[in-house]
Amino acid sequence: MSARRAHRHIVLLLSFLALALAGCGEEERGTTSYTPQPTPSPAVTEAATATPSATAQSPEDQPGGAGDEQPIVHAAALTIGEEGFEPPELPVPAFFALRLTIHNRTAAEHTVTVAGWPPLTVGAGQDGAATIEGLAEGRHRVTLARAPFEATLVADPDVAPRR
Repeated sequence: MSARRAHRHIVLLLSFLALALAGCGEEERGTTSYTPQPTPSPAVTEAATATPSATAQSPEDQPGGAGDEQPIVHAAALTIGEEGFEPPELPVPAFFALRLTIHNRTAAEHTVTVAGWPPLTVGAGQDGAATIEGLAEGRHRVTLARAPFEATLVADPDVAPRR
């Protein structure tokens, strides 16, 4: 390598080193730095209305994001007839809330129980409904008090929820 070329490399190296060192230690020389401070949120009152914030750029920037303010609740129904439950096996999405409607088409009042959840009493010829919060994947028995009939809710993550 020629002396002239080596000299250029040394000058470039020293220039780079000087720039790198110049960026260090600014705070030690009394330079102030900007630290963003959180902006206080406006107070929320019961009379507040849902008006978009002037500072929000996208619904995704707001707590909860866009469209997920209401949880998905899957609608499902079983009918109690003289021969038992119809359908005897009902596929439902696993882990989603389930709004289970029971149609009682008999002349007697029935108490329906889904394994692990409080019973639901449905009058003769009436409909009743209960919300069940997310069944784990698997088979869940649905029984009638004082009757030999049962159905099965099959919670499957491959079943798409519908409202």
